[in-house]
Amino acid sequence: MVRQTCSLNSLHDFCPDTLDSLHDFCPDTLAFAYVKRGHAYTWKNQYDKATEDYAAAIRLDPRDHEARWSLAWLLATCPRAGLRDGKRAVEHARKACELSGWNDANSLSALAASHAECGDFKKAVRWEKKVIEFQSDDKAAQRRLKLYEQNKPYRSE
Repeated sequence: MVRQTCSLNSLHDFCPDTLDSLHDFCPDTLAFAYVKRGHAYTWKNQYDKATEDYAAAIRLDPRDHEARWSLAWLLATCPRAGLRDGKRAVEHARKACELSGWNDANSLSALAASHAECGDFKKAVRWEKKVIEFQSDDKAAQRRLKLYEQNKPYRSE
């Protein structure tokens, strides 16, 4: 049962309370579990907890690009202004892109959103266009691109 929890892909099914017991059963996937719990907290609008979990995952595995782009995305697009930090977001998004070989749409999109949060819309447009090159039918990326072209940052809902 715990191994199944470690490999969940559905944010809705992940139980945040389960993470505390994972360390004893599958320490190799603890960073993964923190990322997934961070996603669950984000889904539940518990942004402080999500930020803490993404940061914990990065401490456990500094090469985890999903943890980095997830933290960057939250720092750049959080609906709560007090949690946004464009400079930190750019740092984590850039590292996520490096770790993924500049070929991961989520990392690139986080970098675009991070630059937009910093007011650098030229770079935001550049990176969001790269996302669209990878996923031409991504309607959300196309909507974000239009915002950046209008010098507006993206905000998660």
